[in-house]
Amino acid sequence: MGFLDKIFGLNTDALIGEGRRHAEQGEHDEALRCFDEAIGLDPQALSAWYWKGRVMQQNGRSQEALQCFYAVIRGESRNTAAWNGMGLAHRAEGNTRDALKCFEKATRIDPDDANAWHNMGFVLMDMGKNDEAVRCFQKKLPINPENAESWCQKGNALRDLGRYEDAIACYSIYLDLYPKDGAAWVQLGGALRMMHRYGEAVACFDRAIKVDRSDAGAWNNKGVTLKRMGDVRQALRCFERALRADPDNAVVWSNKALVLHDLERDEEAAGCYQHALELDPENSDILYRLATAYDNLGRWSDALRYYTRFLNARPENGYAWFRAGVAFQQEGDHATAVRCFNKVIGLDGSDADAWHHMGLSLQALDNGKKAEACFRKARELMLQY
Repeated sequence: MGFLDKIFGLNTDALIGEGRRHAEQGEHDEALRCFDEAIGLDPQALSAWYWKGRVMQQNGRSQEALQCFYAVIRGESRNTAAWNGMGLAHRAEGNTRDALKCFEKATRIDPDDANAWHNMGFVLMDMGKNDEAVRCFQKKLPINPENAESWCQKGNALRDLGRYEDAIACYSIYLDLYPKDGAAWVQLGGALRMMHRYGEAVACFDRAIKVDRSDAGAWNNKGVTLKRMGDVRQALRCFERALRADPDNAVVWSNKALVLHDLERDEEAAGCYQHALELDPENSDILYRLATAYDNLGRWSDALRYYTRFLNARPENGYAWFRAGVAFQQEGDHATAVRCFNKVIGLDGSDADAWHHMGLSLQALDNGKKAEACFRKARELMLQY
């Protein structure tokens, strides 16, 4: 520190150090004041530009962060920390292409820069390139809090690739570092469920619930897992707890309906599907389930209302056309039923049930010759099995 600096306190390094201390304590306005003072004293103070960029990023000011990191790179083109910062800022702006270029540049400068490789992995995941992302994540990654998010994201990429055992290992490493992250416990539980390790999955969802008893996702996932284990009554309790926490969640209402159907409480199941559909009117899966719920109850006109809406969205579903045809038969509209069964046969000419039911409707329409041909075709197909 020079003589004048001691008198007036005008020392760039001291200001940067003070700014970093404020930043670490979350005092971002004070931190920025220090970095701006340092830059005012020395516009080439690259460290001040870099830390100012970091604080800007933390405050969601990505465009300003980009300008800061660019100032660093203009003065020091091989500064990998600045290239990483610029890449993260581009990613925050939704500019994945330029973000990827920044991380690639950092890895060319320093092939051992684990942060750059793993930042690149996140961007590749954003782009749906999970195979390439995993190859980035395979680079040496220290197990410490600074790299914890990378372990979690690596787990997500591996899970999306169906590599559940590897994903489980990554989530476990992350959770050793951050055991109070409820969302990560849910992710681990989901991977375990895919491996049919249901008891371990339930234990993970319980850990998430212990962190936050109002975690609707954890309760819902626990319910799904218990249903697969055959414990539908406990599953129902879980879905009810999930709905207490998040009453506008169409997926949970639909899951509750599924277990009510298993418990032969079809009227209640239909009510749940109706509620789910009100929350998500264009969800074709819910439309189909509601149609089948009314089908099970013998409420044919209600079933047809929802089969029709479903088939407008998903006309390739042969079984829905078949069930609609049966419903039209029950309503006495055999001409429309025949059109439905023809749709089924057009999609799968080997469907014996469709041929048989078309024969029944043709018979009801006094077209005995065509009806007998349909019955004969149905018998031939059944004999093939």
